[in-house]
Amino acid sequence: MTLATAALTLSLGTTNFAQTAKKEVVWTPTFYAIQPRTDVKHPVSKEFCLTHIPNTLRTTISQIKNGVQAENGVYIKYLSYTTTHKSGLGFNIVNAVVWTADAKGNKTWSSPMKEYQQNLSDTGVTNTVWSTDQCKGKFIGVSNVD
Repeated sequence: MTLATAALTLSLGTTNFAQTAKKEVVWTPTFYAIQPRTDVKHPVSKEFCLTHIPNTLRTTISQIKNGVQAENGVYIKYLSYTTTHKSGLGFNIVNAVVWTADAKGNKTWSSPMKEYQQNLSDTGVTNTVWSTDQCKGKFIGVSNVD
């Protein structure tokens, strides 16, 4: 169930903005398998990654382009993404930023995030691997479209 919740995050990159004229697709992404990168000069702890990476959220494309807050309080914003289709499959590359904020909304930490997504259709489950400067993991995004 948790993995099914994750599909949002990177499937957003594959969705055609004109695909739903009346109602925007709502995505639920869930980040999982979150771990520190060991290939960096100053590795961080797993606890750091769990508190500096979004966990689960519900959003539309319009919302995530402006930045949204996950259940654990971490924010994510899509800066750009490109989609290609090959052999009936969708592939997305997303440039995003994640950040934490204090009680007044001031950024306390931020990092670029790169996502590599794949899916069978523009509104279907999207599987993603991602990384920041210090952490990496997976995500699964599910849409409200059957």
